[in-house]
Amino acid sequence: MRRAREEVWYLALAAFMTALSAARFLVPAFQRTHGEWSAPLDDTFIHFDFARAAVESHPFAWISGQGFSSGETAPLYAFVLAVGYAVGFRGMGLCAWALLVAFFSVVSMMASARRLVSASTALLVPVVLVSIGIVDFFYWSGMEVAFFGAVFGRALLALHRLRLLSGNDDSQVKGEWYLGAWCLALVWIRPEAAVCVYVFAIAAARGAGRRPVLLSLLRTGGPAALGVLAILAMNRFGSGDAASAGARLKLLSSNPYLSDVDRAREFALNIGHFFGHVLRTKAFAWSYGWVLLLLLGGVGLISRRRRSLVATCISSAFLFALLTSWNGAARYQNFRYYAPALIMLLFGAIVGAASVKRQLRRLTVSALSVLALLGIARISVEANLFERAWSNIHDQQLALGKHLSASLSRDSIVLLGDAGAIPYASRMHAIDALGLGAYHGVPFTKAAPHGEAAMLELVERLPESLRPTHFALYPNWFPETTQLFGAELTRFTLDDNVICGGPAKVLYAANFDGMQSADSQRAESADELDTADVISEESHHYVSPAPEGGFTRVARRPNGAGVPVFDSCRVVPKGKRETFVASADARSVDLRLAGLAHSVFVEGPNATRAEFGFGSDGEWITAHAELAIHRGDSIALVAVDGEFIDCHVWLR
Repeated sequence: MRRAREEVWYLALAAFMTALSAARFLVPAFQRTHGEWSAPLDDTFIHFDFARAAVESHPFAWISGQGFSSGETAPLYAFVLAVGYAVGFRGMGLCAWALLVAFFSVVSMMASARRLVSASTALLVPVVLVSIGIVDFFYWSGMEVAFFGAVFGRALLALHRLRLLSGNDDSQVKGEWYLGAWCLALVWIRPEAAVCVYVFAIAAARGAGRRPVLLSLLRTGGPAALGVLAILAMNRFGSGDAASAGARLKLLSSNPYLSDVDRAREFALNIGHFFGHVLRTKAFAWSYGWVLLLLLGGVGLISRRRRSLVATCISSAFLFALLTSWNGAARYQNFRYYAPALIMLLFGAIVGAASVKRQLRRLTVSALSVLALLGIARISVEANLFERAWSNIHDQQLALGKHLSASLSRDSIVLLGDAGAIPYASRMHAIDALGLGAYHGVPFTKAAPHGEAAMLELVERLPESLRPTHFALYPNWFPETTQLFGAELTRFTLDDNVICGGPAKVLYAANFDGMQSADSQRAESADELDTADVISEESHHYVSPAPEGGFTRVARRPNGAGVPVFDSCRVVPKGKRETFVASADARSVDLRLAGLAHSVFVEGPNATRAEFGFGSDGEWITAHAELAIHRGDSIALVAVDGEFIDCHVWLR
C-alpha cells in the first residue's frame, strides 16, 4: 500500500514538472501568436502531412493521391499522430494531440528512470529530465523527440529487468524478445537508433549466462534489423530507391560536390559543434557543465550493479551523435538531430548518480542537483528561441498556407521548398522542390542534390496538367526558378527570423511559356543525352566530373528562330571530362553549349578522338564532331583549354 502511494505521489510530481516545463515554453509562444497553434519547426508539419494522408487511406504518402514517399523517417510517430487525427484532432487540432503525446512521453521517461535509481535519487529525476532547455525545446516542438525518449526509457528498463533475471531461461528468452520489441520501436522513430540497438543487444548478451550468445543477440537485435530491412524494402518497392528521401538529400555521402576531404571536414565540424556548442554552450549555464554530466555517467561505470545500463546510455549517446554528424543538416534547426543523444546522456547521469555506494550517494545526488541547476539557468534562452521560432512558422509558413487555401482554386499545384506547414495548412497538391515528398513517381529526390537546374529539368518533363501553377519559394534559395518562370503575387516577410530559410517567403504565379521542349528544337537524332536531367543521365550511365566540376546551371536563350529555349547544363572544368554510354549507333556528335568553349574533344572506344567545330543557333553555342559510335560505347567529352558548359548531347 505504501509503495502504491509513493508511485502515485511520484507520478504527480512527474506530471507537475512536465506541465511546468511545457508551460515555460508554450505560454509565451501562445501569447506571441494570440492563442493560435503553431510549432517552432516546419518539419513538425511533415509528420502531420503523413499522418493525415494515412487516415485518408494513403499510408506512406506525403499528400494523398501523390504516391508513396520515403520522406517519413519516423513512421511509428506518424502512426501515433494518425490515431489522433482519426479520433478528431483535425487541422491545427493535431498540434494539441502532439502535445498530449509529448506530455505523456515525458512522464513515461520519468517513470522509467525512477525504476532504475534509488529512493534518494528518485525525486530529482523529474527535475533533471526537464532541466536542459535545448531538450525541452524539442519535447514541445511537436517532433518525435519526447516519444523517442519514452521508448528509450522503456528499452533501458527492459534491459535492466533482463539483467536481473537468473536461472530462468524461459523468462530470459521472453525478456530478450521484449527488449527486441522496444528496440524495433526505436528504429521506427529515429533510423539513427540502429546503432543504439546493437549496444542494447551486446549488453543483453553479456548477461546471457549459459545461453547461446548468438541467439541472445538475434532475439534482441533481430527485430530492429528486420524492421530496418522492411523500411528499405518498402522504399525500394514504392520509390525505386531503398534509401529514404532524407538520406538522399541530407547525408554527406549523398552530396555529389563534396570530396572525401570535404566530407571528413564537414563530419569533424558537426562533431565539434556537438561537443563545443551543444554540450558546452547550449545545454548548461557553465561551459564545463558537460564535464559534470559525463563524470556522473562515468561514476556509474564503477558500479557492477548498474554498469551495463550506464555503459548502454553513454555508448548509445556517442554512437548516435557520431552517426548524426554524417547528416549535413545536423548543425541546423537548433541542432534538433542531437536531442536524442542528450536524453541518453541524461539517463546515464541519473543512473550513474544512483549507482555509487551509500556513503557516496549524498555527493553524487548533490552533483546531480548542481547539474540540473546549470541546465535550468539556461532554459530562458531556449524558451525565448522557441517563442520566436514558433512565431516565425506561424507568421510565414502557416500564414502562407492559409492564404493559399483562401485565394487559390483546389486544382492549383504549388511548388515549394518547405514540405511541412504550407501543404498541411493549404490542403493543396504540392511539389517539394527538395525531394522530401513524392510526386507521381517523378524522382525529385534524386534531382535535389544536384541543385535547382536539375529540379527544373524534371518540371519540364511533367505534362502541363501536372506542372505547378504557383511557387511558394524563398527567392534566395531558388533565384533562377523565381526569376525565369515566376510572377510575384505576394510575400510574407519576417522582421525577426530565427528558424526559416529566409526572411521573405514569396508566392508567385508560374509561367512556363519559356520552357520549350528541346525536342522541338533539334533535328532527328539516334540518341539524346539531356545533361542535368537525372532521368536522362541515369539511362545513359552518365558520370560528371564531380566533385571537381559537374555543377548544374540554368539557361534560357533564344534560338535561331527567336524562340526562347530552356535547358539545364553541367559545367566541365578545364582538364576534366564527363562520360556517358551511347544507346544507339551514330556517326556524329552534336552539342548545345551555354558558353564559348575553347577546345573540346570527344573520345570514343579504342581512344579514338575528334575535335569539335563550333557554330551558333541564336544565342546558343553549337558544336559538331564526326565520330563512329556503336551502341554501348562509352563516350567522353573532354575540356582541353578551358571549361565548357554542356546542356545537351545528340548522337546522329
